[in-house]
Amino acid sequence: DRSAAARLGNAPRDRGHRPARFVRRTERRVGRQSHVKAAPKPHPNRAKAAPKPHQSRGSQPAFMSRTATARTTIERAGSARARSIRQAISADVQRAREDSGLSLRRLARAAGVSASTLHALERGTQDPSTEVLARIGAALGMDLSVRLYPGTGPLIRDHIQAAMIEALLSLLDERWRPSPEVTLHRSVRGVIDLVLDAPEEPLVACEAQSELRRLEQQLRWSQVKADALSQARGRPVSRLLLLRSTRRTRAIVGEFSDTIRAAFPTPAADAHGALAGTSRWSGDALLWCDVRQGEGRVLASSPRGIAVKR
Repeated sequence: DRSAAARLGNAPRDRGHRPARFVRRTERRVGRQSHVKAAPKPHPNRAKAAPKPHQSRGSQPAFMSRTATARTTIERAGSARARSIRQAISADVQRAREDSGLSLRRLARAAGVSASTLHALERGTQDPSTEVLARIGAALGMDLSVRLYPGTGPLIRDHIQAAMIEALLSLLDERWRPSPEVTLHRSVRGVIDLVLDAPEEPLVACEAQSELRRLEQQLRWSQVKADALSQARGRPVSRLLLLRSTRRTRAIVGEFSDTIRAAFPTPAADAHGALAGTSRWSGDALLWCDVRQGEGRVLASSPRGIAVKR
């Protein structure tokens, strides 16, 4: 009986009279196989990529390692400062915890951090995040403050400042001996763009500025660095501000002409002649530099439209 055999699953193999459920199951299986893509064959001329080295669970990539080698002067200075801050924070946390009579585990539990994290922080072997420090400080009843305080100016120079320094070097008479990028280590830490030295003349600390974003801050930086250079060399130091001539800088100098005149009393023509070798150096001065298409030229006098008499 054909109907009885179909109910028992033993229907005869008649392709024209297959059960509906068998047909649907076959269609689903064929559809799944059609969506499976075959694995691409390897290119015969392409070498196999080397397997990645095994990385342990606690290891970090090279770019995240705290002990990565610092190559530039700025990187070395930043790494040394970070190490000093980390040690100071570690000592503060450990001292506050011991003064409060708290165990390491109890403080870690109250701050919501692991005991191993707090232990590494107190040893100075881990850089904690700001949130972790804030949690620990709150548990100890302490305030956390992170700020960047102004120093003696940035260490990074742009291409405009480089062109200005080149223009000043081409103006110098042979009796002037230039020393670019003079680093200060005592009293203050910073870099002077160019120091000029000549027989029977004071040292001239030159700062090249393509913009005047904060005039009072830049004047303060130049004076502090000049005083530090005088203490380090044991000689009087005069200041020279080499300023790029733009519409904005001319407007700022014109607006604060009294301040500029008090800071740099020597006329620009006198300073230009002293550097060119036609006269002696008279004192702190402001010189203008015109930069066009990457080439700089030190002006012998102030640009037109400047109210301050230079």
